Amino acid sequence: MNPVRIHNSGSFRRDEINRTQRLVEENQEYLLRSWCEYLTTDMRLARVQQAEVTEDTLIIDSDDGRSVSVPLAWYPRLLYATQEERLHWRIIGDGDGIHWIDLDEDISVENIIIGIPSGESQGSFKRWLGGRKK
Repeated sequence: MNPVRIHNSGSFRRDEINRTQRLVEENQEYLLRSWCEYLTTDMRLARVQQAEVTEDTLIIDSDDGRSVSVPLAWYPRLLYATQEERLHWRIIGDGDGIHWIDLDEDISVENIIIGIPSGESQGSFKRWLGGRKK
């Protein structure tokens, strides 16, 4: 579902397939979150124990033994951060997420695990980037 692809259309017409794909794309975050909630009913979500930011990847280690990596491009503030800023983080919400103090960036473990990138608007990011020290 990330990216949205229709693999088998069965007997649907092209216009029906296109309309379905548009609806899924428009509601992708809601569908992913709902699916995750369904899967985690009566289950505790993983909690972050460690985080590492490389030049192009965010990697988290969780308390259930998983290591999950996502492209740093999903989180532009981390992508444009210095190595020092990337190292200055803390666990928040009893392990529910990570906060980068110098970047004012919060990322939830849930979003990392189900593959939801930053929801920050381009305008907000550009203002943040413009306000950084030269």
